Amino acid sequence: DNNCNGQIDEGFPSVTYYRDADGDGFGNPSVTTTAKCTVPPGYVANSTDCNDANAAINTAAVEICGNGIDDNCNGQIDENCNTCTNATSFFTTGITSSRAILNWTASNNPDQWQIQYKTTAPGSKWISIQVPGNTRTVTISPLQPKQSYMWQIRAKCGDITTTYSVSNKFSTTAASLISSSINQIITKAVEPKLEVYPNPVNGQFTISLTMDASITGKANLEVSDIRGRKVYISGADIYRGRMQKKLNSNILTAKGIYLVNVYVNGSRFVSKLAYE
Repeated sequence: DNNCNGQIDEGFPSVTYYRDADGDGFGNPSVTTTAKCTVPPGYVANSTDCNDANAAINTAAVEICGNGIDDNCNGQIDENCNTCTNATSFFTTGITSSRAILNWTASNNPDQWQIQYKTTAPGSKWISIQVPGNTRTVTISPLQPKQSYMWQIRAKCGDITTTYSVSNKFSTTAASLISSSINQIITKAVEPKLEVYPNPVNGQFTISLTMDASITGKANLEVSDIRGRKVYISGADIYRGRMQKKLNSNILTAKGIYLVNVYVNGSRFVSKLAYE
C-alpha cells in the first residue's frame, strides 16, 4: 500500500495468467490465475499451449511428419506432409479355379504395397507379395479350386508402414472338366518344354516355353529363391504355343539358385536358374 489509502495496487487492472508447467513459454488455457503488476511464478500471459506436459509441443514448434502428433497446436496432425495412408475400396475380380485378380484404390502412391493372402482353412499361412506403389492390381496363382481365400494389404512409405487392411474374402470356382480334358490331350500330343538361357546368368536372360501350337492365351510367370520367396511376378503372352520373356538379372536379390515357374491353364512348369 504505497500511498497509505488502505488498498494495494489499486488502479492497476487484474491480468489473467496461464499455467506453464513444461516451461516452454506457452500456457495452459485450462489452468489460470489473476494478478496485478507481477507475473506469478510458473505462469505466462500466453494461453496457446495444447499440451502443457511436453515442452516440444506448442504454437511455435515445427510439425514433425509421421509422428501422429499435433506438434504446433493448430488442430491438425501431420499437415503438409506426404502422409502414408493405406488403400481403400478392395475388390476381387477374374476369379477362376486357379487364379484371382486383387484390386484396390488409393489416394496416394507409397513406396510399396505389401499384400498377404491365404486360404481360410485353420492353420494356413500367409503368402506375401510386394508390388510398386503405383500398382492398383495384382494376379495371384496358382490357387486351389473350390477354396475360400482371404487377402489384406498395407502401404509402406520409407520407414513408415500402415497397419494391414481388413481381410477381403473370395472363393475360387470348380475346376473345368473340359479344360482338364484339353490339357490331357495337349500333354499327350506335344511335351511342353520350359527353357531358361543363358544359364548360369549374370546379365539378361530369356525364359522360353514351347507348347502345342493350338494354344494361344496368357501365362503367369514367377521367379522365386530357393526358400520360396517370390522376387518377380509377371504375366506373359502365349501365341501359337510359344512364350518368350526377356529379363535382367537385377531382379534377382543375391547369387544362388532360383526357380522359374510358369503357370498355364492350371499347369505348372518349373526350371532352375543359377545366378552367378
